[in-house]
Amino acid sequence: MNFSSKLFKLFLLVTSKLYKAIVLLRLKCYKNGWLKTHKPETPVISVGNLTVGGTGKTPVVDFLVKEIQNTGYLLLDREELFLKSLVLI
Repeated sequence: MNFSSKLFKLFLLVTSKLYKAIVLLRLKCYKNGWLKTHKPETPVISVGNLTVGGTGKTPVVDFLVKEIQNTGYLLLDREELFLKSLVLI
């Protein structure tokens, strides 16, 4: 193992520890009520996570859009799938 690969491993170790600390701090903030959650008034569908590219999110979103539109809901925002019923209840 050469110097640059050891340095890179050290960099990854430090950044992963930093990321873990930030995530734990964020969770503690939610648990203690310092950060608030928000419940949207309309249904929201979230597809995917932090992974970028190649995980099949786009075909899933295309399928969901078609299925939702076929059930009588109007797509208000293509990116986040905010839905509003076309039928008045």
